[in-house]
Amino acid sequence: MSNENLPPTEIPLSDTTTPAVAPEYWQEYVTDIAKNSRQVETEFGALTAEQLNWQQNPEKWSVAQCLEHLIKINSSYFPVFEQIISGDKKTSFLESFSFLAHFFGKILLKELDPQQAKKHKAVEQYLPAQSAISSDIVAQFVAHQEELARYLQRLNAIDHHKTILTSPVASFVTYSLKDAAAIIVVHEQRHILQAQTVMQQKVFPKNMTDILATDLSLPKAAQDAPSLDTALFLHNETPSIDGVFLEEEDTSSENYSDYKTPSLDVPPQN
Repeated sequence: MSNENLPPTEIPLSDTTTPAVAPEYWQEYVTDIAKNSRQVETEFGALTAEQLNWQQNPEKWSVAQCLEHLIKINSSYFPVFEQIISGDKKTSFLESFSFLAHFFGKILLKELDPQQAKKHKAVEQYLPAQSAISSDIVAQFVAHQEELARYLQRLNAIDHHKTILTSPVASFVTYSLKDAAAIIVVHEQRHILQAQTVMQQKVFPKNMTDILATDLSLPKAAQDAPSLDTALFLHNETPSIDGVFLEEEDTSSENYSDYKTPSLDVPPQN
């Protein structure tokens, strides 16, 4: 089905393979995924590439890195979702112990709570790129959320409590399909909050002048510049007076008799 007429924040849920109506808790997970998508688009959609990739220091993730990490780790569930939907998924030895799945699911949901201050180091294969990430990362995330929502809808009629899967992060960790969906939601919320925190830093570039001061290493005067023109002047040393750029006059003609110095309301220079 074409999504062209859908609002940008709406998650398309139509799928010809969709089975029975989902339980209420499962519908809430799909709604939460849509909310996460809407929040990302609203809060980060207007950021420039420089702002999306800004890091307080090399150890701190940028907004773009938070989003790319979520896309990477969520996508790792898709192959097993396909196996569950097709009925091809085999139960591993550890997955056969339902009490372990219940234990790990409960622990992970508690540890990943967005309000939980404890930090967790991401597994290397799910680390975001260290170089600049494409400026369309927000659009990529929204598209990814649409795909994720469609998967959850296709899993409507599955027994979410008895279907056990293995964590993509640790092979010894198992949890139910229900907990997997909940983990995805809270993990997204956790990193969205992290991205919001990045933007709340005092040194976060909030306008173009600040971006220039950060990325072009302008002198202190440029960092305090009242306007973008002034900042550019201080960086490029373009001829100007009081931050007003002088447009280059067309002097290609041999007749210069009509040439006049632009009026800038300043005393003539001797």
